[in-house]
Amino acid sequence: MIAKCLLRQKTSKTFTFDYFVPVGLSVQRYSLVEVPFMQKKVEAVVVDLVNSSVFAKRPVSRKLSMGPVITSAQHDIAGLIAKEFFSSMPSAIFSFLPELNKKDLKILGKKSSPRKLKKTQKPIILTADFEFRLNYYFGKLNKEKQNLIVLPKIEDLIQAEKILKKLDPSIKTLLWHSQLNSKQKAVAWQELITGKPAVVFATRHGLFLPFVKLNSISIDDPGNFAYFEDQEPKYNAQVASKIVSSVYGCPLIFGDSLPSLEAYAWIKSGKAIQIKQQNKLKIIRTLDLSNIFSDENFVAKLKKSKRILLTGFFTNSEKFYCLNCGNVALSTAPNASVCDKCASIKIKKGLLDINESKLSAEKIFEKKVSTDPLSKEEIVIIPFSKIRLTQKTFDIAIVLHFDLYATFPYLNFEYKLLKSILDLKQAGVDTVFLCSRKTSRLTDCLEENKFDNFFLEELRNRRSENMPPFTRILEFTGNKDSLNKLESIIKQESWFGGRRRLYSLLSHTEIKKLQDIYTQRGMILKLRVDPPEFT
Repeated sequence: MIAKCLLRQKTSKTFTFDYFVPVGLSVQRYSLVEVPFMQKKVEAVVVDLVNSSVFAKRPVSRKLSMGPVITSAQHDIAGLIAKEFFSSMPSAIFSFLPELNKKDLKILGKKSSPRKLKKTQKPIILTADFEFRLNYYFGKLNKEKQNLIVLPKIEDLIQAEKILKKLDPSIKTLLWHSQLNSKQKAVAWQELITGKPAVVFATRHGLFLPFVKLNSISIDDPGNFAYFEDQEPKYNAQVASKIVSSVYGCPLIFGDSLPSLEAYAWIKSGKAIQIKQQNKLKIIRTLDLSNIFSDENFVAKLKKSKRILLTGFFTNSEKFYCLNCGNVALSTAPNASVCDKCASIKIKKGLLDINESKLSAEKIFEKKVSTDPLSKEEIVIIPFSKIRLTQKTFDIAIVLHFDLYATFPYLNFEYKLLKSILDLKQAGVDTVFLCSRKTSRLTDCLEENKFDNFFLEELRNRRSENMPPFTRILEFTGNKDSLNKLESIIKQESWFGGRRRLYSLLSHTEIKKLQDIYTQRGMILKLRVDPPEFT
């Protein structure tokens, strides 16, 4: 008997390696084994068993698991993930498997039930606040089957599990995240691969657990950066969840306060179903913070309110910002006096520094202002990214420097701004004041609670520029990296025409150089450059 194996080993080959199965060693398909490779022994998954092979020269060293450690569905998913994200089949398979010690490995592998294929269903796009979304996910659970709820952060998983346990103490729950120890992972893996019903609360890796009777997949805040994997196969959980759903034939639910541009395109084309919660958040455009007490609406609301939340996108105080064009990439020279983009003299240092904003607020309100999201002070100032950490005790939110944010020239930043404001509902806020002196399509969207015009205009612009969701592109985003490394990677044939993320922020010079490389090959390079300095 010959075992065709995928190795946990980087090689120039992405196909299987063949090994003899010694007499007396019982090996099943999808078992985990140890095999010799060059001068060492490595782990391998048996993906097939055949009677003969001209390539088999060495025997399997030993069996590491009791039986199969993955399901046939996981094998199919690994193949689709590898194809979608230009990775190898072995890297995809072993990214699914948890790192376990030898003792815990031995309990894995009891025989699981065969998988029944179902017809793929349209995904559901749920637009609502976090509390509503969570209750909707719980309403779709089946206690007799396996259910998956994916959340971006570990603290969100723990919180959601506690809420479900209070609603139904009898329901079986499992957690899956990076902080579990080997024993905990082995127990959870074994329970799922043997078909035991449970509700699994997981981070992005939970999509690749060995489900046997998967009832539904709910993925919350699908555009969150936590859903992008930076190790092979470098997948995006939103795309991966569609692949997993298609293999299991189970319902897929995307929940967010505002649908992504891609999700909106699915809805308009009939490829997804939208469920919307009526938005009860009242949004009012007001003056800047220094003149806010001259706004009658604010003064009237303040009389009925106990706590105020100041928020926005903040960065370090060493940057200079142009009040005329909104340029945030200005010179940091100590004597800078004009904008290096529009030559305006209306520039200010530290405009988006949270400590500078805190001092300004204390002068205006004549009260202490805290920067701690858990503080019990009457006035708190925190960035948008910490809204979920607050207790739901605020009545009013004030979004600082709205006009400046609206001019930031980054792809998807307008969407990020709209979504961040809608997420203020998580802090208990019922009224939001935007510090904005002029009307725009963004203020109109928020005040009227109508976002169709924004999405339709964005889609028209994306289509005319051949940008996602109408084409597959190479995206660049994240932290600084060396240009030499970028050039060597970009020149690889497998990158062209594909959708893959390289974690690197590029300067204008680097962008021009990379665009030249693509032009020489007759290709068009589109880049997404996100500003990592904002929180």
